Amino acid sequence: MNESANPQTEIPLRVRVWEFWRRNQLLLLVMPLTLLFLFSTYIVLKSIDPRIGVEGFGDLFGYLVNAVRLVLILFAAWWMKKWMWFDLHDRTELDLFEAMKAGDRNAHWIVLRDRLEWVAALAFATYWFTR
Repeated sequence: MNESANPQTEIPLRVRVWEFWRRNQLLLLVMPLTLLFLFSTYIVLKSIDPRIGVEGFGDLFGYLVNAVRLVLILFAAWWMKKWMWFDLHDRTELDLFEAMKAGDRNAHWIVLRDRLEWVAALAFATYWFTR
């Protein structure tokens, strides 16, 4: 009876790293590339029309601040879901979807409650960081 309560401890590190990469590509890759694209666009526009002033950097800084706010909102919602409510494990969620296909109404309500918790966490985090 030496089983862990956390099913993720049985998953190899390589699989957990891949899952982390798959779930967080937006934060790890897309957002920095978008900011690089914004900065390079400003440089190209400045080289075409020298009348573009330094207020462009203010716009870029505003985009960066909003991106940081978005990351904080997503992290806060994830943290609330993980530590305040019960976050379904991937395998459990897939099993629930299979049970839903088989007609199990309880599985349907568990998944619906999970989605409502995500919406509530995102709504509260958005309110908290944008007020």
